[in-house]
Amino acid sequence: MGFSPCGTHGTANDWVGVNEMNACDDVIATGRPTNRARRGAGRTTNPPRSKHRRAPIISNPSSIINPNAFTLIELLVVISILVMLIALLFPVLRRARNQAKATVCQAKLRQWGLVFKLYTDDNDGRWFHSQTFNPITGRAAGPSWLHATFHLWSEPATALCPMSTIPRWPPDKFHAWDGVLLGHNAEGAAVRGAVSYGFNDSACWPDDVEPYWTLTRREYYWGQCDVRGAARIPVLYDCVLDSPFGSPYWGPPVVDAWEGYNDSGYFMVMDRHEGGINMLFMDWSVRKVGLKELWMLKWYPAFDTSGPWTRAGGVQPEDWPAWMRKFKDY
Repeated sequence: MGFSPCGTHGTANDWVGVNEMNACDDVIATGRPTNRARRGAGRTTNPPRSKHRRAPIISNPSSIINPNAFTLIELLVVISILVMLIALLFPVLRRARNQAKATVCQAKLRQWGLVFKLYTDDNDGRWFHSQTFNPITGRAAGPSWLHATFHLWSEPATALCPMSTIPRWPPDKFHAWDGVLLGHNAEGAAVRGAVSYGFNDSACWPDDVEPYWTLTRREYYWGQCDVRGAARIPVLYDCVLDSPFGSPYWGPPVVDAWEGYNDSGYFMVMDRHEGGINMLFMDWSVRKVGLKELWMLKWYPAFDTSGPWTRAGGVQPEDWPAWMRKFKDY
């Protein structure tokens, strides 16, 4: 059946929209087409949508295609930003950790200052001998600063700097000297352990034998703790081996001590604490000492603090080994 804009008959497919019905009503009422009838003639509209809409194929937010999820590019950008932040923060965190260890190191040296003060107070201000001898064997029993004071501390970890706690041979600035005789326990058994500090042998009470080099005992040993200029006299310090400083005329090592090689004998000249080492002085004070400052300390009574490796002695920046030129001059 044909379609008539004003008819009421038609097939099932001849659907008349609402606008067209309104246009036919206008024609019937007025006898002529109105503007709305002209606009509505020949126009068809879509049938109304069903109340039951078909669900989309992907409707689960957790499905593979999720408009709320990160894209691959966004994820890569976030990862790159995190990597950059970690790279920036890692040196800061490492420096903070090393500073914390340096603080603990200084606290340990202050404990040693208390130990030495108790010992010297009990011995009229006198230090122990530079070597403690075993009366049975007649041989040196070990570093005297450990053996002679063992009854006052007796905890092996006290002899270790927090930056150097793992024993190894040969030792270096980050590995301790192992197998050292620390002392004897109450049963008389030997106690051995690792050590990463060194004692200034010149602080000791003079031995019966003459010291090294051509110095007399009076020129080499302090003997007592109540001496003039105690704030400049080293007692205990960071060190690879238990060693005194030596001669003011000896030059610095050509490489850092951590390389496992030290040609000068100065086993305390090492970059363990950001350009310096921690040190206990004979007035029981503790502070960080710059590596180039070591040549200006009063290691023994005859030590020349204006030697050739000081500014007063005429040292130049280029005279220092390459690894030490970046450190502060004194």
